Order: sequence, then structure tokens, then C-alpha cells
Amino acid sequence: MLADVVDYGLVITETNPDIKFYAGWRDFALSLRRTSPAMLHLVRERPAWWAALNKYWAEHPETGA
Repeated sequence: MLADVVDYGLVITETNPDIKFYAGWRDFALSLRRTSPAMLHLVRERPAWWAALNKYWAEHPETGA
């Protein structure tokens, strides 16, 4: 369910002009990738189920160590 919520949050943030520049969902999505191995595995296993989240992660590769 959390993947659904984050995916939907990314979609809504991107499509609603009133909140397009709100970074909360985008920051949270990147934080989940860093801190939740289970979430990362789940989304990688079924990328089409969470297309917006998978696309966002692909567009923002991890940097650093």
C-alpha cells in the first residue's frame, strides 16, 4: 500500500499545477529507495505496478558512496 500511495502522490504532484513544485512526495520517494530495501525490491520486481515511482527512481539515480 505504501508503494501505491507514493506512486499516486508522484502522479498527483506532477499533474496538479497548484502543487507541481511541491517536493515532499519526490523527496519521500528518494528517501524510501535509500532506506527501505523491501520497497526497492518490490518496485523492481513489479515496475509496471508502480510506473510513476519506478520512472522517478530511474530519472534520479542514486549518487555517492
